Amino acid sequence: MDLVLKGNLTFEEVKNLPLYSQVKSIDLTQINKLDTFGATYIIKLLKINHLTLAQVKASEKHLKFLESLWKIYPEDKKREVKKFSLDFIYQRFLSFIYFCEYLGLILIDSFRNFRQFEWSSFFKDLQSSGLGSLGILGLLSFLIGIVIGYQSAVQLKTFGANIYIVNLIGISTFRELAPLITGIILAGRVSSGYTANIGLRKVSEEVDALKVLGLSPVVLLTLPRLISATFFTPFLTLFSALTMLLGGALVSDIILDINIRDFFFRLSEIVANKHFLAGMIKTPFFGFYIAIIGTFYGFMTEKRPESLGYSVMKSVVSSIAGIILIDAIFSIIFMWIKL
Repeated sequence: MDLVLKGNLTFEEVKNLPLYSQVKSIDLTQINKLDTFGATYIIKLLKINHLTLAQVKASEKHLKFLESLWKIYPEDKKREVKKFSLDFIYQRFLSFIYFCEYLGLILIDSFRNFRQFEWSSFFKDLQSSGLGSLGILGLLSFLIGIVIGYQSAVQLKTFGANIYIVNLIGISTFRELAPLITGIILAGRVSSGYTANIGLRKVSEEVDALKVLGLSPVVLLTLPRLISATFFTPFLTLFSALTMLLGGALVSDIILDINIRDFFFRLSEIVANKHFLAGMIKTPFFGFYIAIIGTFYGFMTEKRPESLGYSVMKSVVSSIAGIILIDAIFSIIFMWIKL
């Protein structure tokens, strides 16, 4: 159809006009006033109907205005669907090579330049990353214990098996829940902190300055965090287990009439050494992995401010995914050795 527009094409008039389709030409000869909003509306009509300015009838002044806006109007580009290609595989393989190289660099520099190791950084990280995580870890573990205790109590009360809530909460807490919750929380809090700290030093060229001074950035920035994270993770896991059990015991006291003293007395009889060891053995590996991933992505940060946020995101995602994978591997190993 031939679209004939009359009157004014300004913001007030244009905002109520629809975007017509199946238009063959546009007649603007009867338009008195045309502003930027009106001209943009006309160009949108042309784009939608696959027309050009040749199909527009207008005064010379309005045509020149439309031509100037047409030149700077962004072209509509169709989104290209990213296809799985060999380049994706190559990039993942390259990242794996860099990670293996980073592990080798840690091993070599740890023996060659261990004299540069700063114990002050080690104790500072114990305080900031270890003790600093107690608050959020204790709160979340306590709430998780309450949730698990409540959900279990409702079902057990139906069958008259109230006392078995100790078995359910106790064994699952020490074997799986406390280590996994601790690992995930540390992956979000500690790993991202390591990446941000080292990444910021990389952006501000402090890492290059250390190399110029003949110092090893790996020994100074990675090794203290690596040792401290491996050291404090088992203690945080034990703290998480105790607060989680406290939450479950509180629910048992309220709903199932099992007082807290009886709960922990039966807990000592139910939870065997193998359940405690199954949970504690894997926690140092969680801490080691979290520190490795956090520092690795910190050093992989490019010297651009926007790269820092991207590195932190990859660090957190990789840490959480790796923690779950390591936990699954240990579960299979414990099943084989019957632990």
